[in-house]
Amino acid sequence: MGSQQRNLQPYQYSLLREHKLKVEELQKIRRVVHAPWFKKRLTPDEQVLAYKQYNLIQDLVKVLDARIEIFRRENPKPDK
Repeated sequence: MGSQQRNLQPYQYSLLREHKLKVEELQKIRRVVHAPWFKKRLTPDEQVLAYKQYNLIQDLVKVLDARIEIFRRENPKPDK
């Protein structure tokens, strides 16, 4: 598995790192938004902004997913 590697451009490696960080951020905010204390501790305005942040990060992850899929299609893993 590790011996087969794509020839990626430096910006593509950066994109993969950014994607990983955004997925981690999305998971953190998802835990907050779905926590049982969320509606009890946060004001309605804070709740709206937290959901907005969650949705924006989720959209960004989807865009990054699409970009990664494009360069993976254009540069498939070499055959054995």
